[in-house]
Order: sequence, then C-alpha cells, then structure tokens
Amino acid sequence: IDIKPYTDWFMTPVNGTETYVQRVRPTVRNFHSFTFTAGLSFSMQRWHLKFNIGKGYRTPIAKELAANGINYHIFRYEEGCPDLNPEQSYQADLSFGYEANKFDFSLEPFVGYFPNYIYLSPTSAYKEGMQLYGYRQNKVLRAGGEVRVGFRPWRFLHFALQAEYLFARQLSGDMKGYALPMTPPWSFDADITYRFCLDKPQNEGRITLNV
Repeated sequence: IDIKPYTDWFMTPVNGTETYVQRVRPTVRNFHSFTFTAGLSFSMQRWHLKFNIGKGYRTPIAKELAANGINYHIFRYEEGCPDLNPEQSYQADLSFGYEANKFDFSLEPFVGYFPNYIYLSPTSAYKEGMQLYGYRQNKVLRAGGEVRVGFRPWRFLHFALQAEYLFARQLSGDMKGYALPMTPPWSFDADITYRFCLDKPQNEGRITLNV
C-alpha cells in the first residue's frame, strides 16, 4: 500500500495560529501472510452437518492507516494508525440442520479469535469540535450464532423465525474486558412467505412479509 501525502488547501487555526494542516502523511507498507481452511460435511436423509475451521487474513485499508479528519456522515473525527499490522483470525463454525416436508430447523454457531483485530473505537478526546475516534488493534474474541425454525402447513405458505446473537469481547488494551465498540445487538426476525403458480414452475412467484 502506497499512500501519498495530502495537505488542506485552506487554513485551519491550530493553537491560535492559522496553518495548512497536513491530513495524510506519506506511508508505504508491505503485507504478506497465509490462510487455510478445512471442513467436513455429512448428510443423512433429512439431516445435515457441516464443520469448518480456518485462518483468515486481512490487510488494513487506506482509511484505517491514514484517516485524519471529520466524517461528516456521522459527525465524528476519525484518525487512522499507520502502524497497524495485518489482521489475523482463527475461526471454527458449525452448521446443523433438519428438513422435512412441513418443518425445517438450522443451528449455526461460531467462535473466532483475533490476535490483532482492527476496529474503530471512541475516545474521551475532542478534535476540531468533534469526538475523536481512533483505529486500534487488540486481541478480540467473537462468538455467536444463528438459529432458524420454519413451518410449512401448506405447499404455498411458509412461516419462519430466526434469531442472531454476537458476543465480542476485547482481550487486551486499555479496554480489556469490555465489549467491542459498535457490536450489533441480538436480533429476531419473523417472515411469512406466500408462493403462487406452483403448478407452473416457469411462472412461480412469491410474496414475503418480514418483521
């Protein structure tokens, strides 16, 4: 990644002096790593089971390395960190399901460990009138899953309930033991699907109501 320098074309007061602020400093970084994945899949009549483990890798993007200014979409000051290392992850996930004529069920738990997870975190500081958010990197544990239950009383009608939950905890750094910032709350969805023209597959359609 080769990031070119950038300086504002307008002057900004800094410590009582008008100056042209350099927002981005020149940064050149080279990254490399390896990934792997392995899995098992088993099915028997109406049952299925899948298990996967793997190592992931993600290089920091330019914004995470060099951001330095106000995000006017959210009204906060975001500051990158040019010393970020590639994000590594180790994850295991399981998929277990059952499907019958009128009933289906699936459960998909997962757990992931990140030795150096990259994330945006709020701080107590303010810059140019906005709260300062900085990109940081710490050990993080993420776990959760999704469960879904479906019921089909007739060919043309299907009911489904689905719930998702994510647990994300910081394992190092100043906020060790706290939840990961901006982790989404658990969610619950229900939907009803009506299918029509079942006798003519080429014209089949569906209407879904989601809550």
